[in-house]
Amino acid sequence: MAERLQFAGPPTRIEGRTVLRRRRLEALYEQALARPVVAVVAGPGYGKTVSVNSYLRESAVRTVWVQLTDLDNKPVHFWETLTGAIARLNPNLATRLADMGFPNSEERRRFFSSAASDEIKIRDRYVLVFDDFQVLRPGKVLDFVTWLIRRVCTAPPSPSGKYNAAIVISPHDALPNTEELLASDNLSRIDETDLGFSKNEIYDYLKLFDISVANTVLDRIHTDTEGLPFAVSTAARILERNPTDSDYIHTALQGNFYRIIDLQLFSAISDDLRRFLLKISLVKHLSPELISQIEGGQEAMNALAGFSSLIRFDNYMHVYRLHHQLLQYLQDKQHLLAQEERLEVYDKAAQWCEANGYRIDALNYYSLMGNYDALVHVAADYPSMMPKDISCEILAALEKAPRELVCQNPELRVLYPRLFIMIGQVEQGLEMIHAEIAELEKRPSDAAANRALMGFYHTLGYAGMLNSSETHDYGFYRHFEKAQTYAPRSLPVPPDHKIVHSIGPYALRVGRAQAGDPEAYIESVRRSAASANTTLRSCMQGLEDLTRAEYAYFRGNATETETHALKAVVESQPADQIEIRARALYLLIRVYLQMGKYERLMEAMAQLDQLTVGQDSFNLHMLNEIAISWFYASIGEPNRVESWLQSDLWPSGINEHISGLEDFIKIKYFLAIKAYPTLLDFAQQRSQRFGIARFITGKVGLTITQAICYQHLGDKNEALACLGRAYELAQPNELFMPLIEMGNHMRSLASLALRVPESTLPRQWLETMRSRATTYAKRVAYVRSHHLLATQSGPSITLTSKELEILEDLAHGLSRTEMSLARGVSVNTVKSMLQMIYDKLGAEGALDAVRIATHKNLI
Repeated sequence: MAERLQFAGPPTRIEGRTVLRRRRLEALYEQALARPVVAVVAGPGYGKTVSVNSYLRESAVRTVWVQLTDLDNKPVHFWETLTGAIARLNPNLATRLADMGFPNSEERRRFFSSAASDEIKIRDRYVLVFDDFQVLRPGKVLDFVTWLIRRVCTAPPSPSGKYNAAIVISPHDALPNTEELLASDNLSRIDETDLGFSKNEIYDYLKLFDISVANTVLDRIHTDTEGLPFAVSTAARILERNPTDSDYIHTALQGNFYRIIDLQLFSAISDDLRRFLLKISLVKHLSPELISQIEGGQEAMNALAGFSSLIRFDNYMHVYRLHHQLLQYLQDKQHLLAQEERLEVYDKAAQWCEANGYRIDALNYYSLMGNYDALVHVAADYPSMMPKDISCEILAALEKAPRELVCQNPELRVLYPRLFIMIGQVEQGLEMIHAEIAELEKRPSDAAANRALMGFYHTLGYAGMLNSSETHDYGFYRHFEKAQTYAPRSLPVPPDHKIVHSIGPYALRVGRAQAGDPEAYIESVRRSAASANTTLRSCMQGLEDLTRAEYAYFRGNATETETHALKAVVESQPADQIEIRARALYLLIRVYLQMGKYERLMEAMAQLDQLTVGQDSFNLHMLNEIAISWFYASIGEPNRVESWLQSDLWPSGINEHISGLEDFIKIKYFLAIKAYPTLLDFAQQRSQRFGIARFITGKVGLTITQAICYQHLGDKNEALACLGRAYELAQPNELFMPLIEMGNHMRSLASLALRVPESTLPRQWLETMRSRATTYAKRVAYVRSHHLLATQSGPSITLTSKELEILEDLAHGLSRTEMSLARGVSVNTVKSMLQMIYDKLGAEGALDAVRIATHKNLI
């Protein structure tokens, strides 16, 4: 017997318990992971999770273990599960992804990929495990996981030469793209035949418990259990208690798993332990910290440590896991718990989830308790413009609250209609607010009612500000001023109730080309901020100066832009209005590029990057990547633009009121790579959608983009027509900076219009635009050359021998005619070679080329 059993190997300590090391199975897993996807498929009791866990722990592979439940079919729940798993491996990445929200579009998936590639540094291979994959139903989560598995398949091998991999664990074939993976030779499969215990492994397993049996008994165990690991474990436990009972197996394995659980677990523990198991079956995240807070706590877990086939500790997520058959068994018996016991567990679980970033789960527990005060507290942690999926979850929880309870809680009362606005049901939300105001203003006032009225008017003001680009109504300040009248007689704003002002693609939310609209909007912002900053903890501190800075920028007034933007940075900092401060820094980056001030530009970029450290705002991280990409696309390094911005697709997960800022970086990128057909299609379609097309500055930018594309595609008539429309949009308020920012493209377009006799555009204006666009291009070239010299990050420069000769002549001060005679080529050839040299060096002219070439030791 010993000779036949030598391959099995000694037991090993994994996750604090003794587990048989099955070298045969380890070899199968190692062989399976030669492909990027492994499906572990077997019914209940085959130890799928334990075997995968044991192999990965033994091989020390970097692992992200995602334990799925039915709740994970909701994107917000799944995202908390996934980011919680990633946090065990990379907390920084998890923080960024958690705030980003579920990537429910191709665009946001690109952002996800970009964030992951920035943070995860592969030292060896890593493995992504989806356990209980079968719970995922067709929908957004399954689509994303399928996409993610495809990404794993297309990734190159790690530096060790081994593939990174995804392991999918389920009781049946659940991957929707199995045939595709098999056809591409990307899938390995481990099934019941592989996972079942052999006779030799049963022998070794019994030896772990110091159980010796005759060979005939071993044969009988192997036949009756059919190698099912759960049944083998049951047999070992029963033999441990009654080693002389040779008929044990027929009794133990008759019936279903519930009877096995009854026999193996419930009949062997005290009533206190049974109630403890029922309590923890109410909880999703069984962390040791949470377990210790439940009555019986860690002592109970220690007492249950022997039942490792049913209860295990997941070292990847640092939580306990109940076998799904045990969990189902316990859930069917939860009615045995008293209501007071349930509420106590929900309360502890909610507090733990809230403290550890599982806000959606905390909301659900508070909802089950009926603790709506605490629910509002969790909701207050989200920004004022919550993502739609988060808003839906909170709204679903609030809809269970009794009406009278909502009316008694002013924070809850205000939050309810605001959520309808967040999910896009604006009219319904506003109708609810007006109805609430009418009801409250008819009743005798009290502090709670005044607090609700203050919140309702603030919500009306914010909604009016957001929609002003469409309504052209700049009277939203009246709502903020009305809210202020209720402040002295209302309940105080909770000390932890903080509003971070979300700005949108433009601080200047003006939607039509009518003279005076920007000034009217700015005046309304000034009056709104004066009121809101006194009632809601400086929630608009710095917004007025940011709006003035943006207006000055689009009018081309660089000095005024810098003055107001710097003031916005200073004013917003004490109030912790990070989005206002970040947008002011982004505007400084743009104006310093316009002014050719390289050092100040770099300082502003560094400040914006530093602002994101330790912050969990998706808007903030997105803005930082937009600013960096804007810079690199502007100076002609499109390869350094963030990958999620290199697509002509649109994001759909960002609230429509605040999305769009990324569009002009995409425009810059497509211009830099000269993808004019793609850019034209992108600009035309964006002109018909929300986002930047809702704003006058966005309309000007999209229209001039189309003009440039038409010119490059040879349609001069349409190019001039678009230029004329851009002029008509920009002229009433002199918003010409979107044209000037196009640099040489605008210079060429203005030159074309000047050469066409029938052009109706003012000649002086065209000459001014050509001159200012040329100056802008020169200053961008200056910044580019300084950046290349300062960072040595530019692409390698390779000049031909002929080009080097011409470059030396240029350094010696020779004219084009002299170069032509010296090198035996025509003057036109010299001109062409000089232009090629300028392009390769990124130089604006002769002096710039000589300076760069000298620094690069080319001459």
